[in-house]
Order: sequence, then C-alpha cells, then structure tokens
Amino acid sequence: MVPSTAGISASSARHPWRTVGIWLVLLVLGGLFSGLFLSDALTTNVELLDNPESIQGSNLLEERMGYEMPLTETIVVSSDSLTVDDPEFKQVADQVFAQLAGLTELVDQDPGKTVNYYQLAAVEDPDIAAQAEQLVSEDRSTLLIPVTLLGDADQVSEAAETYIDAIDAQGTEAVSVASVGDLTTNETFNTVSEEDLIRAEIVGLPIALIVLMVVFGAVVAALIPVGMALAAVAIATGLAALVGMRFELSFFITNMISVIGLAVGIDYALFVIERYREERRHGRPKFEAIHVAGGTATKAVVFSGLTVVFALIGLFLMPNSIFRSLGLGAILAVLVSVAAILTLIPAILALLGDRIDWPRRRNYDALDHEKVIRAERAEEQHGFWGRAAHLVMARPWPALVLGAGILLILAFPVFSMKTGFAGVESLPESDVKDAFILLEEKFTTGRLSPVDIVIDAPRSDTTDASVDALVQALASDPAIALACNRSFGTMRAIWRCSRPR
Repeated sequence: MVPSTAGISASSARHPWRTVGIWLVLLVLGGLFSGLFLSDALTTNVELLDNPESIQGSNLLEERMGYEMPLTETIVVSSDSLTVDDPEFKQVADQVFAQLAGLTELVDQDPGKTVNYYQLAAVEDPDIAAQAEQLVSEDRSTLLIPVTLLGDADQVSEAAETYIDAIDAQGTEAVSVASVGDLTTNETFNTVSEEDLIRAEIVGLPIALIVLMVVFGAVVAALIPVGMALAAVAIATGLAALVGMRFELSFFITNMISVIGLAVGIDYALFVIERYREERRHGRPKFEAIHVAGGTATKAVVFSGLTVVFALIGLFLMPNSIFRSLGLGAILAVLVSVAAILTLIPAILALLGDRIDWPRRRNYDALDHEKVIRAERAEEQHGFWGRAAHLVMARPWPALVLGAGILLILAFPVFSMKTGFAGVESLPESDVKDAFILLEEKFTTGRLSPVDIVIDAPRSDTTDASVDALVQALASDPAIALACNRSFGTMRAIWRCSRPR
C-alpha cells in the first residue's frame, strides 16, 4: 500500500523530536560533505558528451601524439597616448615579462610559448619580423603577449589569484595591462557567480522574510519557511558534493541549488502552514489540522514538485555538462524541499502548535469557528480576489481571451531574443572584459580559440599525396585564409598526428 501524504505528515507530527533530529543529522552531513568534497567536485570546464568531431579530433591528438591543447592567456598592453615604440610603453611590457619569468610553475617559459614582441622584432629575418608585427595593432597602440600555461584547468585555477595580481599590478596611468584567456575568464566567472549568490541571499532573503511576515502576520510563521529552505539548500548541496565524487559538475550547480531551493522551499512551506492555520481557525484540533493539511496542501506540493522534477529531467537530454549539472542541482533542491514539506514542517507544527503565530497569542480553540467561517466566506464573495474569481467564472471566454492576449504581448520579446553560450562578452565590467573588447577591436577574438585541423589517414605513399593535397586545399580555402590572415596562428594544420608509425 502506498503511504498517503496525510499519513506521512501525521506520523511525523506524532514523533516530532525524532523527525527534527533526523533532519538535523542530515543538515550536519550536508555541511560536512560540502566542506570535504564540493571544491573537488566542481569544475569550470564544459564537457560535450555526445562525442562531436571536435572531441574526436582532440582524442586523436592525445592518443597518437600525446598532444593536448594547452591553456592559454593573452595579455593586452594598451595605451591611448603611447605606441609600442615609446620607452614608457616598452618599460611596462618588460615589467610584464619579468613577472611572467617569476611564475615558473604556471607559465611555460619556452620563447615559442610566451612570445616577446621586442625580441622577435630584433631578429633580422623577414618571416619572423612579419610574425612579430601580428602582435601589434595597426595603430601600434596595443601589444599582445601570448602566454601558454602549464597544467590542466584545476591545477591552473589554484594559481589564478597569483597570476592575476601579478599582471594587474603592472599597469600605469598611461599604459593599461589586462589579461584574457582560460585562467582569467574562469576565475572571473567563479568570482561573479559567488558574488551573485551572496548578493541574492543578502537581498532576496530579507525581502522574502518581509513578504512572509505580511502574509502570515507573525514572525515565527515567516521564519519557518526561510529556515526550511536554507536547510534544504545545505542538504542538496551536500548531496551534489557526493555525486561530484563520481561525476564532474559545473560550478553553476551551487547557484541553481540556492535559487531553486529558496524559491520552492519558501513557496511550498507557505502553502502548508497557511492551510494548517486555516484548519485551526475552523476549529480542528492541532493534529487533525496537520493531517488535513497533509492530505490537501502537502499533496498538491508533492505533485507540483514531481512535475518540476520530471520537467527538469529533460535537461539530461542535452549532451552538455553544464545543462546536466543545472538539472541535477534543481532536481536535488526540489526533492529535498518536498521531503522537508512532507516530514519536517508537520513536526515543527506539532512542536510549536499555536505558538507559530508569535508574537500574537491566539487561542484557536476559544474562537467562534462558525463566525470565522462566515467571515471568510463573506471575504470570498466581496473581497478583491473573491470578486475577481467570480467575475472570471461568470465570463470565462472573455477572461480567457484577455489573459491569453496579455501573455502573448509579454512573450513577444522572445522573437528578438539572442541566445548563445555565456562567454567573456557576457561578463559585467572587469579587466578581463576590457582586455576582450580591446582584443576584438584591435585584432580578433579568434586568438583565444585556435583551431587544430586533424586528418586521420593510414600511412602509405598514396595517402601521403592525398593528405598533402587536402592540406593545400584547406590553406587555399577563402574562409580559412580569412581566419588565418586576420589572426596569425589562429589555425594550425596537424595531419601527421594520426598516422601509425
């Protein structure tokens, strides 16, 4: 026999201390798991899970050549009044190179990996000089310093603060210095994400608390939904940390858990608590009121939560680690919130009883319940919401047309909505975004995403000739030539990598 929501609520209310104790243990475990495992479970990497051609090419490079695309940074040195030929500009650039030379565990010191324009420009070789000029803008006010980093994303992120502080300290009033690339972009996204999360909690929670106090007219009744939602967020985050021990999760999952956990937790608890108070006003004893609320409002919450969960499962159809992490975070937040509504809220109501209305002191048992019911029915007939509901029911078709029309008008901006992946251009104002804009204006942002072309072919004289012809065809293709001309080094043709030796 499937247990009913009313039965589960009533059982939790009959054993309130045991129920609250279990939730306190879960809360402690959630915090413990988050502290121990969460940082290692989260990543800023985006993993494509449907094995597209880009992943196939990358795997070939790694398997056949041991080559893995390194993480890179592009330092942008720019001035509104100076050029790269001015001594002050060169002095700032030299200071940047000196700082990079000190970051031996993070920056690849190979001259071909961390490129010095001034050293290349001094070489008496036309080809090298032409390569050097690709690092300077046409107006000679901006210089690029390509930097190759050592290690993977997780290793690099540990030294992110050191690198950013070292680069940011080099600018002067006349010459600005900023870096954009894998390390700085990921670090900025992390910082913005954390700041947004804190801001949402600092601003959103007090507003939610004030609204609840107005709705309930009581402090305790307003605090319970907020406290339950925070507990649900903490436990769901701990569960996500456990999942992260097996699967890498996007760092956006913490934001999703917080946003969804607070939203549904407060919303669901409000329904159940208000239904309990309504039953008490109508004369039902405390435990009977909890039972009725469990069989009505709680049942609606459970079905609502399950509907949300089934809808969110659709995110797992997307072959992208970010979407799946967001889906997992939202599902965990909803499931924990629903479980708390089923068990924790009835237990708290059983412990507090009528004290839930503090600072008011109400004796529901002493109320004239018939009078209360008549007053509520009168409010349903003559109050604003009651009149609105009766008006809609009396004229359903005009109400339907009007409501649908309003929704369509509000939805109209969707036709001009621009979608895309969150990149540097979507960040708020920051040094990283300033460097990105300069790179886009003076050069091309293609420098941040170099392309490897991988050709997989067996080794033979016939395929050698075919591959050579294919490489020539690629090089002469107008679209590819345009990309190469606009950004030196943007495209690399790697075709021998996949040949068995």
